[in-house]
Amino acid sequence: MKTSRALYLLAAVLTGNAGAASPSTGPCALSGPDFPAPKHPSDTAALKKAVTAFQQTVEASLKNSSSAIPLDAQGTTFSFEAWSIHEDAPIQTYHYDASGLSDPVEGVKKVTSDTTYRIGSLSKLFTVYTWLATDGYKHWNEPITKFIPELGAYDTKQDADANNIDHFRWSTITVGALASQLSGIQKDPSLPEALYTQLTPIPNLPASEDLPENAKGLNCTTYSFLACTRETYLNSILSSHPVYAPYHQPVYSDMAYSLLAFALENITGTPFPTIFENALIKPLSLSSTSYDAPKDLSNSIIPINDTYATFTPSLSYLQPGGGFYSSLNDLSAIGRSILTSSLLTPQLRSQWMKPAQFLADGASAIGAPWEIYQALGTNKTTWMYTKSGDLGKYSGYLVLLPDYDAGFTILAAGESASSVSRVLADVAATVFVPALEVAARTEASQNLVGEYMGSFSHTTGDGNDTFEIALEVDDGPGLNMVNYTVNGVDMRDAFAQIYKVERNELQMRLYPSELTSPGPKETQLQGFRMIRYRPSTVAKAPQGAVFSSPRCQEWYNVGGYTSRNSYGLNGGLDEFAFVVAKGGKGDVTGLMVKTWDKVLQKVK
Repeated sequence: MKTSRALYLLAAVLTGNAGAASPSTGPCALSGPDFPAPKHPSDTAALKKAVTAFQQTVEASLKNSSSAIPLDAQGTTFSFEAWSIHEDAPIQTYHYDASGLSDPVEGVKKVTSDTTYRIGSLSKLFTVYTWLATDGYKHWNEPITKFIPELGAYDTKQDADANNIDHFRWSTITVGALASQLSGIQKDPSLPEALYTQLTPIPNLPASEDLPENAKGLNCTTYSFLACTRETYLNSILSSHPVYAPYHQPVYSDMAYSLLAFALENITGTPFPTIFENALIKPLSLSSTSYDAPKDLSNSIIPINDTYATFTPSLSYLQPGGGFYSSLNDLSAIGRSILTSSLLTPQLRSQWMKPAQFLADGASAIGAPWEIYQALGTNKTTWMYTKSGDLGKYSGYLVLLPDYDAGFTILAAGESASSVSRVLADVAATVFVPALEVAARTEASQNLVGEYMGSFSHTTGDGNDTFEIALEVDDGPGLNMVNYTVNGVDMRDAFAQIYKVERNELQMRLYPSELTSPGPKETQLQGFRMIRYRPSTVAKAPQGAVFSSPRCQEWYNVGGYTSRNSYGLNGGLDEFAFVVAKGGKGDVTGLMVKTWDKVLQKVK
């Protein structure tokens, strides 16, 4: 409670809004960004303030062991970076070397952005990214039995058995279900029988009369005696029971990602470590990322010693679900590559970055294998696409903010690595998300706001068609169109008549569509759509109304009134595109009204 209260106050101070740390309850129209992502966020006062706030908050917490925002100054080393895909240099980089870890048996004493950490379940993200970069969604909805014959053979044996509590139906589990934590399989494989009594934490429990067989012996050097042959590993999976039916409920599973690795090996005919190297490591020039532990440990962070830290032990076939290695620079490069679609097409990337199922609180969801959270501190719904990872004395986070083309990266090693990485993620989200929203608004005010005018010869040769548009950034979502006049016709009046509402109840707001095309004379067109928004109707909605409430219903009307056959027009009545100069700061020179394909010049 102390931590959440401290973060609430931090957000309120930074935004000047006592309600800033609460989820959005204000007006909303479309999901996604209200403005284009900021191209120069580090130049804005909001981001400079956020950088200072992050550093001061972290350093104050490190100096005060009883701080409401707890960080382990003595026993946990960490690295942090915030970045934007539009800037080569990071927004902020921060490293901390714990005093209690200053004399390790091996590895570095001081971390840098190239220091190798173990990343735990962040490996799941790397595994799914490798799959998509290699195979896309070609086999995503196909049953895993198609690619792992042993699972198909198991299904054949169980066909006549209606016991769905004890037996899997692997033919109903798809590749996508495994990647999205919706397969219904348990977290880890069954343990060897020889370890059953050793690892039972509660004494005097009766032994099972029919323990599942696991051919695994105790002569492997893998972590926690995991199976080290494919046969014994799959046997340990097949001897377990389903947790849920596929797609019924999320179940966090490590072994799901080993099955993905087996399947991709079947599809490509190549060992997964090689696929991983060819799909991610080489194309992105990742110098500190690896499937197995680096042979040279001199650039690795190993708190105290390897036995304590669990740096080098292999997870055997569970490596794709939790055993990889990376650095701050490499993890940031992974994040940047996702948001820039450098390895995936933009369409594939957008499809990937969507929730698969919401969780019980309604403010978080799961993806493949995203852990998706609603950010606090803005007057809109902003989703953070994240993946965490924990193993031994290591923890990490990759957090992507697609609305702002930005993200942050955290790696920690030491006694309190897991809690430290999460506290740092909370502090970073609290200070940087609102600041990026302000930066986007600031750049929109500087680049897009203004008056646009044009006069064009009428197609019949009789007189001119005149256009006037004025845009502003106010407290609401998107660009507020305060004037839109065509040949003396006030378009707000026209839309009010269409909607059968009073003129003063209607707002016209522009939102980025994320669509671009080449423009005239070395320019680019950046697409926007106009939303006719009626804020007064939100206030009139009955308290507690769901189906009769008009909140967030504007998406029904996006692209409405677009038919050439109905109106004889080139584009939709809601379709616009800014004309942006290529190179430099991307100055906006005009606004195209796509309805008539007319480019209005920016006059002020």
